[in-house]
Amino acid sequence: MIVQSLVRYYDILAGDDTVKISKPGYSQANVSFALIISAAGELTNIVDLRKDGKKKQPKAMTVPLQKSRSGKYPPPYFLCDKCEYVFGVEDLKLKDFERKWGDSLNEIKVLEKNEKDVIFVSPRTRECFKQFRSLHHSLLDNQSNNDIQAFLKFIDGWTPELTLQNPKFSEYKDEILAGAFFVFDIEGKYLHQSPSVRHLWESNNSPVTEENSHECFQCLVSGNTEPIARTHQKIKGVYGAQSAGATLIGFNDPAFESYGKEQSFNAPISESAMFKYTTVLNYLLERGSKNRIQIGDTSTVFWAETTKKTCENLAHFFIDPVDEPEESGEVESKDGIKKQDLQTRQLVSDILQKV
Repeated sequence: MIVQSLVRYYDILAGDDTVKISKPGYSQANVSFALIISAAGELTNIVDLRKDGKKKQPKAMTVPLQKSRSGKYPPPYFLCDKCEYVFGVEDLKLKDFERKWGDSLNEIKVLEKNEKDVIFVSPRTRECFKQFRSLHHSLLDNQSNNDIQAFLKFIDGWTPELTLQNPKFSEYKDEILAGAFFVFDIEGKYLHQSPSVRHLWESNNSPVTEENSHECFQCLVSGNTEPIARTHQKIKGVYGAQSAGATLIGFNDPAFESYGKEQSFNAPISESAMFKYTTVLNYLLERGSKNRIQIGDTSTVFWAETTKKTCENLAHFFIDPVDEPEESGEVESKDGIKKQDLQTRQLVSDILQKV
């Protein structure tokens, strides 16, 4: 029932023009820097997109879908990724580096070494960079768009071993190597937001992912026979969870499996329903979300589907009253789908805060 309610709430938010929630084929990413690429394919500048504060926070941006990844060589993301993939370098604490690479120095290229850290190119980062380049050529080759051609020139011309020779990289190297994500700015526009690139991405990536779309069963959420998600997206922002995120539905041991069904095929949920419930749950758990409250070690989310102004504000009223403009009357989108009830949500928050 909870998953069904999340899927239904995603549909409500997706029909609300005032809400920024990822559409199928896209997801939210915390982006720290924009790489400024010239028409000749050269990295000319790096712009810090983080918000100022006690600790700089990355900017939340809608980017091409970033599925959860794992393994020795996790796959790259499209037009938004981190240092290992974009530049082909990584860093480690000196002790970790010596323990891991002390006997295999011939396999790596050390770019910088001090008493604390080592910046280097390894077989893993070379492979990550190679996969990043291959992915973009597979999707962007034969495109005449000048911005696309400039980007392809950049990834073809970049040499990981010469990374620290770029003064802009060196300026932000500590933040970049700490796991920052990048987008690409060409001629003053983010490449992933280009209409031609979006059309290309959407035509090659339906909401049903290629690798998981071969098994069709009855979806426990919709009741329809649809392609079933083999693995589910990670849920971010859960207190005490791993940095990669938490899994709401999954089977990580054969003892939990039955009838020969592996992984999430034990609880068949369609790719479309999986996208909706994970996307909306990540939205509810975002930093600064008004739909989230931390109660002890428990991350609590809440929402209101009704357009009547009673439940949501009732919760917030008891906990942390916030002056917001009152809304009156039922609110519906153009196609008749109800929008989120902001006042009722506030009410629920207030009640939970009092608890």
